[in-house]
Amino acid sequence: MTGAAYLAHYYRLADYSPIPIILYNVPGNTGLEIPIDTVIKLAHHENIIGIKESGGNVVRIATIANENEAFRFSNNCRFSKFYDGIIQSWSCWYSCSIGKCDGG
Repeated sequence: MTGAAYLAHYYRLADYSPIPIILYNVPGNTGLEIPIDTVIKLAHHENIIGIKESGGNVVRIATIANENEAFRFSNNCRFSKFYDGIIQSWSCWYSCSIGKCDGG
């Protein structure tokens, strides 16, 4: 899948969705990764508010975060203590709420 195909797909969704959308990048499950330059372009669409970024590449996450600080992230717990705007999963929230937010 090309960056252009991702752009067309997500722009169409974002343009027509009555609610904000979140990109979904889980290469371990899909075998595909949204190219970083494509994520950065998509991050500037007013109806795309974040990404589920589960590739585990902290440099990738930092690069995206530096391009658009309003963009929200969802990923594993270990990054939640380093970036504002992390959308935590229930398991991360619960672990942190009982003092076990160690990145597991």
